[in-house]
Amino acid sequence: MSEAWQRSPRGVAEQLVERGSVYDIDTMGQIYDGSVRRAGRAETIAMFRRWAEEGGDPLLTEAQFLHVEESGDQAVVLLRRKMRADEPSSLYELRLRRHGEIWRGNGETIMPWVGPANPS
Repeated sequence: MSEAWQRSPRGVAEQLVERGSVYDIDTMGQIYDGSVRRAGRAETIAMFRRWAEEGGDPLLTEAQFLHVEESGDQAVVLLRRKMRADEPSSLYELRLRRHGEIWRGNGETIMPWVGPANPS
């Protein structure tokens, strides 16, 4: 049975921001479908696991949704994301694929944010 957040691309992206910020590896494992190409799933999960094991402070949940687009069984979510106070924001392109009634991460590209600090 799927949860409500799994039924929309934005819901999946919001959970990725929220649960990833506290190193919730189980939820992150639910979000990614195993075929991530640009940011490797195993490497990403390992990085968050290491941060959790090191007992680091939770990450910020600061995120500004810039665009959400669905087309058939695929979607793209663009957001400006800042994970740590002492680091600059990044632009995240999350690619999602629908599996039945739920959406799962299929890939992501992370780039330095070069726009204004608070775009409108």
